[in-house]
Amino acid sequence: MTITIGLIGAGGIARTQATHLHRHDDATIVGVCDIDRHRTETLAKQVEAAALSSVKELFERRDIDAVYICTPSTVRTEPFREAARAGVDIFCEATGGVT
Repeated sequence: MTITIGLIGAGGIARTQATHLHRHDDATIVGVCDIDRHRTETLAKQVEAAALSSVKELFERRDIDAVYICTPSTVRTEPFREAARAGVDIFCEATGGVT
C-alpha cells in the first residue's frame, strides 16, 4: 500500500524529508505548498509533485492520506488544525504549535 502525502513547507527540513520520502517505494508526495512560490515549485519538481499555492488548495485534493508539516513552529498551528479538520494523518517536525 502506498501512502500519499501532502507536504506543507518547502524550506530546509522539508527538502530533507521530501528527499527521503521520494526514495521510499511506499510513499508518494502528491502536493507541496509553501508561502514562497519559488521554493514550492522547486521542491515540487524535485519530488515530481504538484506545486500548490496554499494549504487550502492542498486539502481540496482528495488523494491525500497524510500531511507532513515542515513549517517553523510559529506558523504551524493553523496547518495542523486544517489537517485535523480534513481527517488526514499528520506528521509534524515537532510540536503542533506554540502557545
